[in-house]
Amino acid sequence: MSTAENQFTLIHVVRDVSNLPNQMLQSPEMKRCNIPWRIGYLRDGDTFVTYLMCCQPRTNKDWTVVTKGTSKVILTNGSHSSFPFEFIVANDSQYSTLATGFPLPYSIDDTAIIEIEVIIESVTGIDAPEKIRNFGVEAKQFSDVVLKIDGEKFYVSKMYLATQSTYFNTLLMGKFKEGKKRVVELKDIDPANFQVFLELLYVDKTLTDSNIENVLKLVEMYDAKNAARLCEQYLMFESSHSLRTKLKIAAQYKFKELKTHCLNNIRSRADIRAVKGMNIDNSDESMQLDPSIADDLFELSLRLRN
Repeated sequence: MSTAENQFTLIHVVRDVSNLPNQMLQSPEMKRCNIPWRIGYLRDGDTFVTYLMCCQPRTNKDWTVVTKGTSKVILTNGSHSSFPFEFIVANDSQYSTLATGFPLPYSIDDTAIIEIEVIIESVTGIDAPEKIRNFGVEAKQFSDVVLKIDGEKFYVSKMYLATQSTYFNTLLMGKFKEGKKRVVELKDIDPANFQVFLELLYVDKTLTDSNIENVLKLVEMYDAKNAARLCEQYLMFESSHSLRTKLKIAAQYKFKELKTHCLNNIRSRADIRAVKGMNIDNSDESMQLDPSIADDLFELSLRLRN
C-alpha cells in the first residue's frame, strides 16, 4: 500500500451539538484500501461519543484490518481534545466500530469538528478493485508498443498515448531511441497506479478516493491534460475527500475550478476550522496550506465575522 492510500483523515462538521439525539448519526462514506469508512457520532448525556466505523461487509471469507491513529474533537476557536487508538477489526469481530467519548463540547456556535486520523497498518483477505480495462497480452492486436514496469507488460497504442500525453508524444513519436523500440521500460512507477492512469486516459470510470492522489502524480509526470481535467471534475463532484484535502490538491496541481468550488462550500467559521485543523501539539495545520489558500481562508473568516 502506498502512503497516500493507507494514511487518511476523516473530517466531519457537527452542528447543533447540544440537541443531538441519543442515536448514531453518520458522515458520508469514504473508501480506502477498498474498504468503506465512516465517522459515527451521538450524544449520550454529557458525553459526545465519536466512532471510527469500518463498514466492510461481513462475508464467509476471512479478512482483517489493523489500524492506529488519533480521534479528535475540535472547536471553532481551535481548542480540542484528542485520544490515540489502536483498532483491529476482522470478519468475525464482535464490533466494527471504535467508540471514543469526549466531554460534551460547549462552543459559541454549538458546533464541533470530528477529525479521525487513520493509518492502515495491514490488510488481509480484502482484494484490490478489479481492473476495468485489460492492457495485457489480450490487447496485443491493438498495440504497437509494450510498456514494461517491474516485469508487468502493458500493450498500448503509441498514437493514442501521444494524443493524451506530451511526455509520451515526445518519448514514443519523437527522435528518442524508445520511439523505435517494441518494448519500452518505465522505471520508479507502481504498475497498479499505472494501470489506473491508463484506464483514465481511455476515460474509464476508474478514479476513487484511494487512488486519486497516486494517479495525479502520474498525470503531472506525463503531462496528461485531459486526464488532469477528469481528476479535477472527480474531486469536485464525486469525491468524499475533505475540503482540506481537496484544497491542498487544488494548490499542488493548480486546479483553479476545484479551489473555487471548495471555497464556495465554506459557509461557516467551523468549516474554516475544519480546513485548517489543529495538531495535537496545538500547532496550526493551516501553516501547511498553500499561502494563497491561507489568504483566502483569512478573508472568508473576516467576512463571516461580519
